[in-house]
Amino acid sequence: MFDKNTDLMHNFPTYGEAAYSGLIKLKLVHADGFSLILPELIVIEIDGWKWFQPKFFSPSLISILDEGNAYCQFNVDTDTDARLFIGLTKDQLLRQYVDGSQVYKCQVSGPVALDGFASGKCNVDENSDIKLQLFHHTLPETISKIRDCGYFLGSPWNVQGNKKLVNVAYAYFTSLPAIQSDDDLRRIAMASDGKIHLLPTNSTSNRDIVTVDVYRQSTWDRRSSMAVFVATDLIAPQHVWRHAPQGLPVYYEVCHPSISRVGLQPGQVLRISGDQIGPAGDELKRFSYVVLGDADDPNGLVAPYDEEHTRSLFHIENCGDQTFFDFWVTNANTDQFSGRSVELQHFEKP
Repeated sequence: MFDKNTDLMHNFPTYGEAAYSGLIKLKLVHADGFSLILPELIVIEIDGWKWFQPKFFSPSLISILDEGNAYCQFNVDTDTDARLFIGLTKDQLLRQYVDGSQVYKCQVSGPVALDGFASGKCNVDENSDIKLQLFHHTLPETISKIRDCGYFLGSPWNVQGNKKLVNVAYAYFTSLPAIQSDDDLRRIAMASDGKIHLLPTNSTSNRDIVTVDVYRQSTWDRRSSMAVFVATDLIAPQHVWRHAPQGLPVYYEVCHPSISRVGLQPGQVLRISGDQIGPAGDELKRFSYVVLGDADDPNGLVAPYDEEHTRSLFHIENCGDQTFFDFWVTNANTDQFSGRSVELQHFEKP
């Protein structure tokens, strides 16, 4: 994939046990006082295409050379407990999406037999368009109705499952092929007792536990499954926690790595053709921000579930024809957060 004679990639460090070539989908986001490269997913061809969902990730290290070349490196822990080290260069940009994300060729260092750590299967076409195999879990009779009508209805409920949205509805999917336990329910923001418990980053006592109310659900109500392939640019960005452990480097956590949701205009549906979602167009509803929760603050821990009572955000940058690297250089040391006006999710009044 990479020219071994180039200065940028031939010394890519192999921290893991094996090296792989793959693709990575990224967004450039801005918070109050800093910017970040947000990794959304990694795909690697290992006995067919597999995709890997980031759970934890480090800030990126970016090197810009005088002749215009640029290199980016960071590490990712997947939701399947594989640690990956990622390297990419500016000239390996493959495509840009209307949601602001960009896809690059990348080099990955990680464990041997990495396919055993995959979050799921995916398809990648000649245009580097990535479609993930995801699952919708519900009652058997509901699955039959979806197949008969040929579409998914959007849900007005937020990810916490206790407030109705008025300017968007979501079709919910997950990477989990089955919901068989209370732990599976918690991974999709549900619980048999309606509670999820979170602990602040620097907590030293269980007395600091923060309890989040979520949708009360039983595995019995999610016993039937439907697999579909969903284009990655249809999937809403996932919210993020920022961890700042005392005496250690800052790192980030994807709040709901097992949840994938497609935003729809209220009253619209998400159509299915065979096992493929779409094509989708005007029925989609996209937002240009990600909730950024402070994981050492009780309100920050709740924010990615509640979604309503926070103004701590990452603004998603749409770079147009520029790469992330070129945008970074062009706008170096400038405020990319203040003064931005974005449409937020609106909630039904009590």
